[in-house]
This record gives sequence, structure tokens and C-alpha cells, in this order.
Amino acid sequence: MRVLRGLFSDKKIIFYTDCEVIADISEWLKQNRSIEKITTLLEKNEELCKTLQVYLNSNLNSNEAAGLLNIHRNTLNYRLEKI
Repeated sequence: MRVLRGLFSDKKIIFYTDCEVIADISEWLKQNRSIEKITTLLEKNEELCKTLQVYLNSNLNSNEAAGLLNIHRNTLNYRLEKI
């Protein structure tokens, strides 16, 4: 829910179709305990969390996300690989 609130902070109502990928990831997280490392990483590193939010908001478009973050595309790829 925190991720959704961050992604859709300007909306009062969030439709499932707008966040289907996040819902799928959430379901996968419930089934896979080893993913706790990723959630811990995101909680401790605000830059990685922001990177993921912008990337998801950009419909997984690397060029657009890198532009919005004002970083090089390779930097974006490096951060996503860390996640």
C-alpha cells in the first residue's frame, strides 16, 4: 500500500488495472520469503525506492524513467539490478 500511495499520491481512488503489476509483485512477495532482503533494501535506501517508483510510473520505460530521475540510463539499470 505504501508503494501505491507513493505512485498514485495525486489520486483518491486507485483502480486495479492501474496497479496490476504491483498487485502481482505483492502476491509473489507473500509466497516467496527470500524476497524479504529486497524489501529491507528498499526500506533502508530511499534512492532505490524512488527509482523503482519512477520506473513503474514510467510503464517500465527505461529512457523515460532515467530522464525523470535526471540520471544516465546505465545508472538506472545499475540501480534496478541492485533491487
